[in-house]
Amino acid sequence: ILTGSSDRTIHLYNPSKTSSLSSAQGGPQSGLVQTYSAHGYEVLDLSVAHDNARFASVGGDKQVFLWDVSTAKTLRRWAGHFARVNCVAFGGEEDTVVVSGMSPFFF
Repeated sequence: ILTGSSDRTIHLYNPSKTSSLSSAQGGPQSGLVQTYSAHGYEVLDLSVAHDNARFASVGGDKQVFLWDVSTAKTLRRWAGHFARVNCVAFGGEEDTVVVSGMSPFFF
């Protein structure tokens, strides 16, 4: 399970390793596999590539990140949006992503 949060982090969990006892007692989630950090504002959407080796994230910091799941490093970063980026999806082959955001301009 991959989650994005308002605390600017992304967490990868293995649900089969989560202890129901630690969850019920409010303790640490033993199913946490990896934490990914690069966003400057909340993470708004995630998309996992077909090969499960990469994922893309977008957020309130107006940036798009392409991540390597196993190393927790960013493979690519796209910047230059005028406002937050709300949605991301993989499209086509390789590292092609489609994003949707807000624009301060009215057409």
